Amino acid sequence: MVNPRANLAVVLLLGVTLMAAWWLGSRRDGHRWRTGEPLVQPEPVWEMDAAAGVTTSVTPGGLILVREAERLRALDSQGRGLFETSLPADNLVLPLPAAEPAMALLIFDVVPVLTGEHPYGESLRIRIGLEGRVQSYDLPGGALLSVATVDGQRMVLGVMSLDGDRPEGRLHVLDGGRQTAVHRLAAGIVSRLELCAAGEYVVAADSKTVHYLDLESGRLIGDWRYPEGVRDVSLLPGGGPIVLTATALQVYDQQGRLAWRRPLRSPGVALEAGSKLIMVATRDQLEAYLEDGERVGRWVPRGLIRDIDLTAEGANLLVVYEDWRMAMYRIIDPPTSAAASRLGVGP
Repeated sequence: MVNPRANLAVVLLLGVTLMAAWWLGSRRDGHRWRTGEPLVQPEPVWEMDAAAGVTTSVTPGGLILVREAERLRALDSQGRGLFETSLPADNLVLPLPAAEPAMALLIFDVVPVLTGEHPYGESLRIRIGLEGRVQSYDLPGGALLSVATVDGQRMVLGVMSLDGDRPEGRLHVLDGGRQTAVHRLAAGIVSRLELCAAGEYVVAADSKTVHYLDLESGRLIGDWRYPEGVRDVSLLPGGGPIVLTATALQVYDQQGRLAWRRPLRSPGVALEAGSKLIMVATRDQLEAYLEDGERVGRWVPRGLIRDIDLTAEGANLLVVYEDWRMAMYRIIDPPTSAAASRLGVGP
């Protein structure tokens, strides 16, 4: 006679065994895509120690720019050094698309303009590449806070105006070093700028507000306030802004409407958006989403995350850890799905 309780015990034991095997596999190789493929190859392509305070950026051509105090290094995707130069710590550097590594830089040297004991503005010396031609641009009554560009010719400067009783934010639009427009913002501190790939729209963020504007006219498309500070902002290619707060990832359409929101398991520290994926880093893990909000992967690295960068083609992930280690990982494409097919993701 068959004992129903014994059969139930066998089924439960088998289920627990399968779950344990899946969990151990996911911890060994990194958390899995739904179909069983890993999000990131567990072993880094390369890894190296960096100086405390290091900042990184990746050019559209895949060049990795590493800022350490007053030193700027350029690495290729394999971690090999291409060049190194001294650069004042207060110089702003943006990555550019360029065939020559030494030209893949947009460098801003900020010079205070003084009257008596108090600065009333700044003069910018702008050059493309290490040996590029220097352009000068003055910011009377203002201080440069942030910069965004697509190709180094057309750029937008986030400026805090020091005129009047209250600080005021301004966006200066330049083309080839020549001013084409100035747009005023209610926010005085524009801490982050992001320009869409076609250069038509710009996202400007302060600690509580995100502004989404048409760059030519200055028309405000959307304006959003959050109870918690904005950690990072980016733009979907051909879409609206992506906003990372301490507790959630929020994506908007081009009309400023909230498309979707995903709460984070722990405070967000960094955001990167490529042509295939939106990557969100918390201190202890990385999550990947498609543009429709579908979460397609999660990865737990070997350390606490400080910052991340995606290469332009979305094939590699650069991680800066809390202990200032840098490591490059290979991203494995997510599985094909209806959403992924629309994005051109997968085989």
